[in-house]
Amino acid sequence: MKPSRLALFALLLFSLLGCTLINQLFPSDTTAEPQPISTPTPLASAKTTIFLVALEDNGASGMLVGCGDSLIPVPYGEWYPTVTFRQVAYALTDFLALHDQFYGESGLYNALYQSDLTVQNVNIDANGFATVDLSGQLVLGGVCDGPRVQAQLEQTILQFGVTGVAVTINGTPLENLISGQ
Repeated sequence: MKPSRLALFALLLFSLLGCTLINQLFPSDTTAEPQPISTPTPLASAKTTIFLVALEDNGASGMLVGCGDSLIPVPYGEWYPTVTFRQVAYALTDFLALHDQFYGESGLYNALYQSDLTVQNVNIDANGFATVDLSGQLVLGGVCDGPRVQAQLEQTILQFGVTGVAVTINGTPLENLISGQ
């Protein structure tokens, strides 16, 4: 073969192989529903975490909170690869929707189970500090629930790598509400 025919043959061969390879790697699926651009794609292998309380565990299984309890991380919900205020809001919304006193058969306590709270606003500033505004009714089951609630909310937010967090409920700082002020 002449060099020009050889080059043309090679180009044609690579073109055909390339299209076949691309079609194998990226098959077209005309039956799939298009996804809105604003919807984050979750990673299949990871989940967000909610934090529940092991009563009277005295810090043996997790971070010491409340009245001799442990804060236990529990995988829950979806994980989104890019952390924004939306992911914090999604995680909190999922968590605040749990209204069972104990999580499944785990025996882990949810100090927010009686509360009716919704996420109103999440702001993460340029320094990574998260301000979270909740609205609704905070119901505590006793003096030990105050630090449990604070730890559950803060750790759920801090998992996203923010540098700090401030939570308000109906405009009042969480610390004031749980201390009885």
